[in-house]
Amino acid sequence: MAGKTDMMVGFSCKRGGQYSCETVLVPLSDVANAEKTVPDEWINAEGNNVTKGFIDYALPLIAGEPERITENGLPRFSRLKKTTISK
Repeated sequence: MAGKTDMMVGFSCKRGGQYSCETVLVPLSDVANAEKTVPDEWINAEGNNVTKGFIDYALPLIAGEPERITENGLPRFSRLKKTTISK
């Protein structure tokens, strides 16, 4: 992103067969003040759950375990160094 402005990092995913995803730069003008809703066909008839189509779409995005460093079985979080800045 060095030297780039007015851009957002997005994901470009390839489906079918082996799932793969790569990061891409997207112009902010394409995404600012916009929303992407869940298609109606992914909501069940009762309106209180999702369909198998949604699960098939979402599962590759959320499946698996995140890689993280642990200490004594707990996630290790970054410790920030407190620095006083003069005004």
